[in-house]
Amino acid sequence: MNINYLALSVPGPGKTSIQIEAPSGIPTGGLGTDGASLIGLIISILLITTVLFALGFIVWGGIMWTTSGGDKQKVASARKIIIFSVVGLFVAFLAFFIIGILGSFFNLQLIGGIGGAKSAAPIPPSP
Repeated sequence: MNINYLALSVPGPGKTSIQIEAPSGIPTGGLGTDGASLIGLIISILLITTVLFALGFIVWGGIMWTTSGGDKQKVASARKIIIFSVVGLFVAFLAFFIIGILGSFFNLQLIGGIGGAKSAAPIPPSP
């Protein structure tokens, strides 16, 4: 199946589709397999790095809290570190899911298992 991005296809007779060609000078190709996999790899590396940093800061905040010795200023500082780390984790996972939704919208699989290009079950034709 040939997928052209930025090109329009309309339903034709039967189960065929009629391709409407883009004017000259307008690109109609997509990212292809190599571009999408490269973007997916970069996104995955960024997500893993973000999660590792956030977990490291949570541990660091916990250590600061336990070694604060009851000092309210140190406890408040450790608490801020933990709260900001949890918020950072939330933002990272939210970005992960938004990228997955955008990948589905553009029929690209940017993140493993999320996206529209390699869906497991085909959509049955409508009657």
